[in-house]
Amino acid sequence: MKVEKFSAARFRNAELISLGDDSVRICKVHDWSTSPVQALYANTESSLSKFKTQVNKASTTSETAEVRELDAQFNHSWRAGKLYCQAYLLSPVKAEREAATVLYDLAKTHGINLHNESLPVQNANARLYLKDCETIQNVKDAIAAIQFQPFVDRIKTNLDNVEAGIVNRDEKASSEHREIDIKEFRVKLTKDLNSLYQYLELMSELNGEGEFTDMLMLINESIRKIEHSISIRSKQAKEEEVVEE
Repeated sequence: MKVEKFSAARFRNAELISLGDDSVRICKVHDWSTSPVQALYANTESSLSKFKTQVNKASTTSETAEVRELDAQFNHSWRAGKLYCQAYLLSPVKAEREAATVLYDLAKTHGINLHNESLPVQNANARLYLKDCETIQNVKDAIAAIQFQPFVDRIKTNLDNVEAGIVNRDEKASSEHREIDIKEFRVKLTKDLNSLYQYLELMSELNGEGEFTDMLMLINESIRKIEHSISIRSKQAKEEEVVEE
Protein backbone atom coordinates (compact mmCIF):
# COMPACT_ATOMS: atom_id res chain seq x y z
CA MET A 1 0.00 0.00 0.00
CA LYS A 2 1.12 3.55 -0.76
CA VAL A 3 0.59 6.81 1.09
CA GLU A 4 -1.89 9.18 -0.53
CA LYS A 5 -0.07 11.78 -2.60
CA PHE A 6 -0.13 15.19 -0.95
CA SER A 7 1.74 18.48 -1.04
CA ALA A 8 2.77 19.63 2.41
CA ALA A 9 3.39 23.08 0.95
CA ARG A 10 -0.40 23.48 0.61
CA PHE A 11 -0.95 22.64 4.28
CA ARG A 12 -1.37 25.36 6.83
CA ASN A 13 0.84 24.99 9.89
CA ALA A 14 -2.09 23.67 11.90
CA GLU A 15 -2.92 21.09 9.22
CA LEU A 16 0.67 19.86 9.08
CA ILE A 17 0.62 19.56 12.87
CA SER A 18 -2.64 17.63 12.66
CA LEU A 19 -1.12 15.18 10.16
CA GLY A 20 1.99 14.84 12.31
CA ASP A 21 -0.07 14.19 15.43
CA ASP A 22 -2.14 11.55 13.65
CA SER A 23 0.92 9.85 12.15
CA VAL A 24 2.78 9.67 15.47
CA ARG A 25 -0.32 8.37 17.25
CA ILE A 26 -1.04 5.77 14.57
CA CYS A 27 2.55 4.53 14.36
CA LYS A 28 2.97 4.40 18.13
CA VAL A 29 1.30 0.96 18.20
CA HIS A 30 4.43 -0.51 16.58
CA ASP A 31 7.28 -1.53 18.91
CA TRP A 32 9.94 0.83 17.57
CA SER A 33 12.30 0.08 20.47
CA THR A 34 13.37 -3.18 18.80
CA SER A 35 13.34 -1.84 15.25
CA PRO A 36 16.63 -1.28 13.40
CA VAL A 37 15.14 1.95 12.05
CA GLN A 38 13.69 3.26 15.31
CA ALA A 39 15.24 6.65 14.49
CA LEU A 40 12.60 7.15 11.79
CA TYR A 41 9.85 7.29 14.39
CA ALA A 42 11.95 9.12 16.98
CA ASN A 43 13.00 11.78 14.47
CA THR A 44 9.40 12.36 13.39
CA GLU A 45 8.23 12.65 16.98
CA SER A 46 11.06 15.06 17.78
CA SER A 47 10.62 17.29 14.73
CA LEU A 48 6.85 17.43 15.35
CA SER A 49 7.42 18.56 18.92
CA LYS A 50 9.92 21.23 17.83
CA PHE A 51 7.62 22.46 15.07
CA LYS A 52 4.71 22.75 17.51
CA THR A 53 6.90 24.72 19.91
CA GLN A 54 7.98 27.09 17.15
CA VAL A 55 4.44 27.63 15.88
CA ASN A 56 3.15 28.25 19.40
CA LYS A 57 6.00 30.65 20.07
CA ALA A 58 5.18 32.62 16.92
CA SER A 59 1.48 32.60 17.81
CA THR A 60 1.82 33.64 21.44
CA THR A 61 4.57 36.23 21.10
CA SER A 62 2.16 38.75 19.64
CA GLU A 63 -0.97 37.42 21.36
CA THR A 64 -3.68 40.00 21.91
CA ALA A 65 -6.51 40.42 24.37
CA GLU A 66 -8.92 40.27 21.42
CA VAL A 67 -7.77 36.80 20.36
CA ARG A 68 -7.83 35.55 23.96
CA GLU A 69 -11.42 36.76 24.34
CA LEU A 70 -12.49 35.20 21.03
CA ASP A 71 -10.81 31.94 22.02
CA ALA A 72 -12.63 32.01 25.37
CA GLN A 73 -15.93 32.27 23.49
CA PHE A 74 -15.00 29.27 21.33
CA ASN A 75 -14.00 27.30 24.44
CA HIS A 76 -17.36 28.06 26.03
CA SER A 77 -19.28 26.90 22.94
CA TRP A 78 -17.23 23.68 22.68
CA ARG A 79 -17.77 22.84 26.36
CA ALA A 80 -21.48 23.65 26.06
CA GLY A 81 -21.85 21.22 23.15
CA LYS A 82 -19.97 18.54 25.05
CA LEU A 83 -22.11 18.94 28.18
CA TYR A 84 -25.30 18.91 26.09
CA CYS A 85 -24.32 15.56 24.56
CA GLN A 86 -23.37 14.16 27.96
CA ALA A 87 -26.83 15.05 29.26
CA TYR A 88 -28.50 13.19 26.38
CA LEU A 89 -26.32 10.13 27.03
CA LEU A 90 -28.54 9.68 30.08
CA SER A 91 -31.82 10.15 28.18
CA PRO A 92 -34.51 7.49 28.77
CA VAL A 93 -35.16 7.56 25.02
CA LYS A 94 -32.94 5.07 23.19
CA ALA A 95 -32.83 7.07 19.94
CA GLU A 96 -31.63 10.15 21.82
CA ARG A 97 -28.95 8.18 23.66
CA GLU A 98 -27.72 6.72 20.37
CA ALA A 99 -27.63 10.15 18.72
CA ALA A 100 -25.73 11.62 21.66
CA THR A 101 -23.23 8.75 21.48
CA VAL A 102 -22.56 9.45 17.79
CA LEU A 103 -21.90 13.13 18.49
CA TYR A 104 -19.85 12.52 21.62
CA ASP A 105 -17.70 9.95 19.79
CA LEU A 106 -17.19 12.48 16.98
CA ALA A 107 -15.98 15.04 19.50
CA LYS A 108 -13.60 12.46 20.97
CA THR A 109 -12.24 11.70 17.49
CA HIS A 110 -11.22 15.33 16.99
CA GLY A 111 -10.33 16.02 20.63
CA ILE A 112 -12.88 15.94 23.43
CA ASN A 113 -10.83 18.57 25.31
CA LEU A 114 -10.14 20.57 22.18
CA HIS A 115 -10.70 23.80 24.10
CA ASN A 116 -7.53 23.06 26.11
CA GLU A 117 -5.31 22.64 23.03
CA SER A 118 -3.06 25.25 21.45
CA LEU A 119 -4.76 27.53 18.94
CA PRO A 120 -3.25 25.84 15.83
CA VAL A 121 -4.31 22.34 16.92
CA GLN A 122 -7.68 23.53 18.24
CA ASN A 123 -8.59 25.42 15.08
CA ALA A 124 -7.47 22.69 12.65
CA ASN A 125 -9.31 19.91 14.47
CA ALA A 126 -12.41 22.03 15.06
CA ARG A 127 -12.58 22.75 11.33
CA LEU A 128 -12.40 19.01 10.57
CA TYR A 129 -15.10 18.39 13.21
CA LEU A 130 -17.41 20.91 11.53
CA LYS A 131 -16.78 19.33 8.14
CA ASP A 132 -17.86 15.95 9.52
CA CYS A 133 -20.99 17.57 10.96
CA GLU A 134 -21.86 18.79 7.47
CA THR A 135 -20.94 15.73 5.40
CA ILE A 136 -21.39 12.49 7.41
CA GLN A 137 -24.99 11.30 7.20
CA ASN A 138 -25.30 9.53 10.55
CA VAL A 139 -23.79 12.58 12.24
CA LYS A 140 -26.31 14.85 10.47
CA ASP A 141 -29.11 12.52 11.60
CA ALA A 142 -27.82 12.60 15.18
CA ILE A 143 -27.70 16.41 15.14
CA ALA A 144 -31.33 16.52 14.07
CA ALA A 145 -32.40 13.87 16.60
CA ILE A 146 -31.33 15.87 19.66
CA GLN A 147 -31.58 19.37 18.11
CA PHE A 148 -27.83 19.94 18.28
CA GLN A 149 -27.59 22.31 15.28
CA PRO A 150 -27.54 25.54 17.38
CA PHE A 151 -24.43 24.23 19.15
CA VAL A 152 -22.76 23.41 15.81
CA ASP A 153 -23.61 26.89 14.52
CA ARG A 154 -22.22 28.54 17.66
CA ILE A 155 -18.98 26.53 17.43
CA LYS A 156 -18.60 27.50 13.77
CA THR A 157 -19.28 31.19 14.40
CA ASN A 158 -16.82 31.34 17.26
CA LEU A 159 -14.17 29.41 15.30
CA ASP A 160 -14.57 31.81 12.37
CA ASN A 161 -14.13 34.70 14.79
CA VAL A 162 -10.99 33.22 16.33
CA GLU A 163 -9.41 32.66 12.92
CA ALA A 164 -10.35 36.18 11.80
CA GLY A 165 -8.87 37.56 15.01
CA ILE A 166 -5.63 35.72 14.40
CA VAL A 167 -5.42 37.10 10.85
CA ASN A 168 -5.99 40.60 12.19
CA ARG A 169 -3.36 40.10 14.89
CA ASP A 170 -0.80 38.81 12.41
CA GLU A 171 -1.40 41.72 10.06
CA LYS A 172 -0.53 44.09 12.89
CA ALA A 173 2.59 42.24 14.02
CA SER A 174 5.40 41.67 11.56
CA SER A 175 7.03 38.31 12.19
CA GLU A 176 9.36 37.82 9.23
CA HIS A 177 12.14 36.27 11.29
CA ARG A 178 9.81 33.87 13.07
CA GLU A 179 8.30 32.86 9.73
CA ILE A 180 11.76 31.93 8.46
CA ASP A 181 12.33 29.80 11.56
CA ILE A 182 8.94 28.14 11.14
CA LYS A 183 9.70 27.33 7.52
CA GLU A 184 12.89 25.51 8.52
CA PHE A 185 10.99 23.42 11.06
CA ARG A 186 8.24 22.72 8.51
CA VAL A 187 10.82 21.38 6.05
CA LYS A 188 12.36 19.14 8.72
CA LEU A 189 9.00 17.70 9.83
CA THR A 190 7.90 17.12 6.23
CA LYS A 191 11.17 15.31 5.45
CA ASP A 192 10.87 13.07 8.53
CA LEU A 193 7.23 12.26 7.79
CA ASN A 194 8.10 11.27 4.23
CA SER A 195 10.95 9.04 5.44
CA LEU A 196 8.62 7.35 7.90
CA TYR A 197 5.97 6.85 5.21
CA GLN A 198 8.51 5.35 2.80
CA TYR A 199 9.49 2.79 5.43
CA LEU A 200 5.84 1.91 6.11
CA GLU A 201 5.25 1.47 2.38
CA LEU A 202 8.26 -0.84 2.07
CA MET A 203 7.20 -2.96 5.04
CA SER A 204 3.62 -3.08 3.79
CA GLU A 205 4.83 -4.33 0.41
CA LEU A 206 7.04 -6.97 2.02
CA ASN A 207 4.49 -8.20 4.57
CA GLY A 208 1.19 -7.67 2.77
CA GLU A 209 -1.90 -7.30 4.92
CA GLY A 210 -1.05 -6.53 8.52
CA GLU A 211 0.16 -3.89 10.94
CA PHE A 212 1.97 -1.65 8.45
CA THR A 213 -0.87 -1.71 5.93
CA ASP A 214 -3.33 -0.84 8.69
CA MET A 215 -1.18 2.12 9.71
CA LEU A 216 -1.02 3.38 6.13
CA MET A 217 -4.79 3.12 5.77
CA LEU A 218 -5.30 5.32 8.84
CA ILE A 219 -2.67 7.82 7.72
CA ASN A 220 -4.32 8.03 4.29
CA GLU A 221 -7.64 8.75 5.97
CA SER A 222 -6.02 11.65 7.82
CA ILE A 223 -4.48 13.00 4.60
CA ARG A 224 -7.79 12.78 2.74
CA LYS A 225 -9.57 14.75 5.47
CA ILE A 226 -7.03 17.57 5.29
CA GLU A 227 -7.02 17.58 1.48
CA HIS A 228 -10.81 17.80 1.53
CA SER A 229 -10.61 20.75 3.91
CA ILE A 230 -8.12 22.47 1.58
CA SER A 231 -10.40 21.80 -1.38
CA ILE A 232 -13.34 23.42 0.40
CA ARG A 233 -11.18 26.39 1.39
CA SER A 234 -9.98 26.83 -2.18
CA LYS A 235 -13.54 26.65 -3.52
CA GLN A 236 -14.73 29.24 -1.01
CA ALA A 237 -11.84 31.55 -1.95
CA LYS A 238 -12.75 31.31 -5.64
CA GLU A 239 -16.42 32.00 -4.89
CA GLU A 240 -15.43 35.08 -2.89
CA GLU A 241 -13.31 36.31 -5.81
CA VAL A 242 -16.29 35.97 -8.15
CA VAL A 243 -18.52 37.91 -5.75
CA GLU A 244 -15.96 40.71 -5.45
CA GLU A 245 -15.72 41.00 -9.23
